[in-house]
Amino acid sequence: MLILFDYAKLVCSSRECMEDVDEIISVYSEIIKPIVKSTRVKVELRSEAQPIIFSIDENTLRYIVESIKAQAKSRGIDFGDIRLDAIRSIDIQEAQSIVSFIARRVLYESLRDKHLDLRHLSGRCPICGLYPILGLFKRERGEVFSRDVIELRCLCGYSYTLDQYVCPVCGNSDKKLFNLYIIGEVTYRVCTRCNHTLGVIREFRDIDLDLLTLIVAYGLILLSKSLSGT
Repeated sequence: MLILFDYAKLVCSSRECMEDVDEIISVYSEIIKPIVKSTRVKVELRSEAQPIIFSIDENTLRYIVESIKAQAKSRGIDFGDIRLDAIRSIDIQEAQSIVSFIARRVLYESLRDKHLDLRHLSGRCPICGLYPILGLFKRERGEVFSRDVIELRCLCGYSYTLDQYVCPVCGNSDKKLFNLYIIGEVTYRVCTRCNHTLGVIREFRDIDLDLLTLIVAYGLILLSKSLSGT
């Protein structure tokens, strides 16, 4: 797969970072994207409760995981034993594991045609329960006026728009209560009221949003290390 966009420039200023991003791109191109594209499951919901990842039965979730493992094995990759509770975890570190990320993407893609009434729950994704990690800066044109908005995106792919300076978790809209940290092209906006961090970036043409989300998540790791002095 040919990657034309220079994703490394988004968050990198060192050779080590660029090598890490190259590895992320390789894993995404060779493993994640083809498995997500080729894996669809029939999801029967036990209830209308959201996040949906908690309302599907274990057999369905297990089938998703086994389908992913089978696809990976056909490519010479063995993911080993996978805990279902790790797939459902709302801990961002566990959610960013390869299998968890793929499972969330497969779940979202498998539900896209169901026309469900999805609503974010105090900032949490109605599909997989995570908070949004990526914010795409956009100008939304109305009939008379335009306004700046942020398209918020979760790891699973679910997205929705919000006013530019509103925290998706606690609703804080006071600009003075956000700390801003710039890494490359990404501005990481930290709400000092609830500590949620969102990587905000202007919208690019011809960019893979799944890969962009992973790169922004990697930048969040860099930011955490920088702030902790490690």
